[in-house]
Amino acid sequence: IILEYPPGTGLILSIFPETVSFGLAFLLGMALVSAVFVAAVVTYRPNNWGLAGAFATLALIEVTTTNALASASLPVSIALIPLCALLTLAAFPSAGQSPKPGLALLLGVAGGLLLAVRLANIFLLVGLACAIVINQRLWRTKQIMLSRGALAAAIVAFTIPGLALVLAANWVNAGSPFSTTYAPVDASAPVLAPRPIGANLCFYFGNGFAAPIVVATLVALILRGLLAWRFPTFRHNCGASIGASVCYFLSLAYFCTHDVRIPYYMLPASAMTLCLVVFEILAAGNRTGETSIVQSAWLLAPIFLFALIRCLFLTARLHTALLPNEVRDPRSIVWADLTSGTALYYQGKYAAKINFADPCMQDRLILKVFDLGRSQYFIEDSKFISKIVQRLSKSFRMIRAGVFDTGQKIPIWKIEAKSGRTETSCDDLH
Repeated sequence: IILEYPPGTGLILSIFPETVSFGLAFLLGMALVSAVFVAAVVTYRPNNWGLAGAFATLALIEVTTTNALASASLPVSIALIPLCALLTLAAFPSAGQSPKPGLALLLGVAGGLLLAVRLANIFLLVGLACAIVINQRLWRTKQIMLSRGALAAAIVAFTIPGLALVLAANWVNAGSPFSTTYAPVDASAPVLAPRPIGANLCFYFGNGFAAPIVVATLVALILRGLLAWRFPTFRHNCGASIGASVCYFLSLAYFCTHDVRIPYYMLPASAMTLCLVVFEILAAGNRTGETSIVQSAWLLAPIFLFALIRCLFLTARLHTALLPNEVRDPRSIVWADLTSGTALYYQGKYAAKINFADPCMQDRLILKVFDLGRSQYFIEDSKFISKIVQRLSKSFRMIRAGVFDTGQKIPIWKIEAKSGRTETSCDDLH
């Protein structure tokens, strides 16, 4: 058995009939998101159903307009994130309130699944752990003793459906519990160079469908700091917000120091950060009774700012995306990067992300397909594909085979014939 994704995604999708599993998982996941937001407001502000409706609507609109189907692991992660955030605050409230082992057990299960569906969600769990440590003041021996039952329940519940499942899948797939099937380009060491870091920052904050929520999350963190500075009510209990900041900036630091960048990479961290901040503000207001009009305005400000940012970033939705007929031929092999999902969704043509393999493996794949007599097409939708096309042009005659019309005209290149001795990246290894 070979699993491309971490096992949690397949486990959850397998619950539903195969032909509709993706769609049903998405719909039920988004329903869970709205239900958790409503539950948070009803729990902390039981007399304000209008606010509950606003939060639920905001959550549903956001997660259904950010191309959450970009990866199978993404909608499942987004569905679990609000639940984990709310359970963290409920199971481990601020100091002076006893932790709740039953809710901690549920948090462990949800957190384990969150890790099992996407390994990068480990950064989200680090943020939750920081929130728990700060809320419960776990640097004090007395607090550790008072929380030991809830902590034990959470750790045990986390291990079984999460950590143990991931380690077992790694053992089956990669031969070791501590190895993964991720390509070297995904698991490479961080690159601490100003130019790529700056380019990645511009990408995550300015490009792609997740940019609005990434920007809005940073705004929400700034507003949370101003709220703590302006009102003592929100100053003394800020463990969740600190954990949210750790989650957000740790994820940003990791993804901005790696070459591979995909628009949705920062979406889960942003969603977790927003949930923690919002739920903590609701809980803080509940502990001090009804908030004033001014405090309520501060509470609602992130919603209006978030909606404004979302509108500024709105782009026209695709109704179709067209590939040339020869590219859609069942025997043709298509390589792409950012538009691989678009080609499959709109044209039913699978396009493999060849740039996720190292150059040696890329060349071996391409040569093998060429020797089999299959036509190969490269959709030049990123700088990574451009570099591959440039490298191949030294060994093959590359011809223009039209464009992939996705609203913008993306060039498509075809390998026509060899142009002499074939040099591969594998030669550089000897």
